[in-house]
Amino acid sequence: MLCRSGTITVELEEEHDSGRILVVAGEVDSHTIPSLAAALECIFDDHPSRVLVDLSGVWFMDAAGVSVLAKANARAWPHTVFAVIATGPAARPLQLTRPDCAIAVYPHRSMALACTSDAIELPETRETAAVSDPSPAMASYG
Repeated sequence: MLCRSGTITVELEEEHDSGRILVVAGEVDSHTIPSLAAALECIFDDHPSRVLVDLSGVWFMDAAGVSVLAKANARAWPHTVFAVIATGPAARPLQLTRPDCAIAVYPHRSMALACTSDAIELPETRETAAVSDPSPAMASYG
């Protein structure tokens, strides 16, 4: 899937380790975010275990782009691991507006793939641990 609109290119790579990688290049602003938002909606409709948005080719991003990523991150939880690959112009708005405390941001694709591969199992692990291991407060001391 390749979508060009204005000065943005959004390309969905083939499925990668039970997840999807969306590669974005160009400008991400109020005029171009409909293409990005539509691509993210299509990805989430497939219920992947992981979604990575690669912004390495983005040379400008404003608050509208950050907003789309924040909404995607919210939609992903708790069944999909969501992360962004960003440096330079794409990373700056994420740092300034501080959604990076909720959105995982990595400087390189290899780092994002490595760090999110362990997290794919995290929701099930947490549920299992909560059910099978009683917390110290609930254990009987007697």
